[in-house]
Amino acid sequence: LSGVFGGNKNPSPEMAEAIAKALGADTATQEKARHYAEAVNALRSKPQVETRWRVETFALKRPPVPEGAAPSALLNARYRVVDFTGRDEELRVLAEWRDNPGSALRVRLLHGQGGQGKTRLAAKFAACSDKKHWVVGQVRHRSDAARPAKLLPAGRLRTAFGLLLVLDYAERWPVQDLVDCLISYQAGIRADKRTVPVRVLLLARPSGGWWQGVRGALGEHDLTAVTADQLAPLVPAPADRQLLFDAACNRFAHRLECADITSVERPPKLATDPEYGRALTVQMAGTGVFTLT
Repeated sequence: LSGVFGGNKNPSPEMAEAIAKALGADTATQEKARHYAEAVNALRSKPQVETRWRVETFALKRPPVPEGAAPSALLNARYRVVDFTGRDEELRVLAEWRDNPGSALRVRLLHGQGGQGKTRLAAKFAACSDKKHWVVGQVRHRSDAARPAKLLPAGRLRTAFGLLLVLDYAERWPVQDLVDCLISYQAGIRADKRTVPVRVLLLARPSGGWWQGVRGALGEHDLTAVTADQLAPLVPAPADRQLLFDAACNRFAHRLECADITSVERPPKLATDPEYGRALTVQMAGTGVFTLT
């Protein structure tokens, strides 16, 4: 009955009245329960305003790889199968950007070719920010086909140092939607001077005309704390490639439940061929072993 009065339960008006009666409530309370149920049902039956984006709780833990997934799925940055390595300087720069008190709202674009490690770097930075008592959210456009996750509870901001939002595939957003999303936080900060600082990390492959349009539009709204960085590929030293290959194979074997990988052979030119100059290429060679197996 308290749930009905609090708006958390929505039985039919008849059922609410019957519950109150069964609990021994007087006539006035029975009528009150009926009216509250009518109000809640009327409110929930109204069409909801369609939002163009949603803010979800960032998945700080590794999500499980789907059952029966192909070995190539182990390379998906979302599953973080291989442990994160390197990028100390990039993480330092991002932390400096996050903690700089000069502006309540800051936007940063991190762009680079597919497979450079943008998503993994953002996930690592999110985890580091969480340990520093920042609330971390993932912003998704309504056209995103990904399965919706839990929405970010606004109440968590009351005890947070700040709010970090990660927005992947920013180049796929309609420019106006992206601009509206970003300036909505600027408007919120202006309306409530007590709000926590907000940092928005955009991830994208290109940074061409769409980014120039976004940056120009943000400038028209006096949002000038906007920066962009190109992420270079993670290039392991020749001596580290074998270690990276072995570590990747061990992680893949664990996920694929392969008990014996002693027969796995490293690529003959792993330490010398420029083709293996990127961490992703070394990891792809590892999945290739299990695909052939």
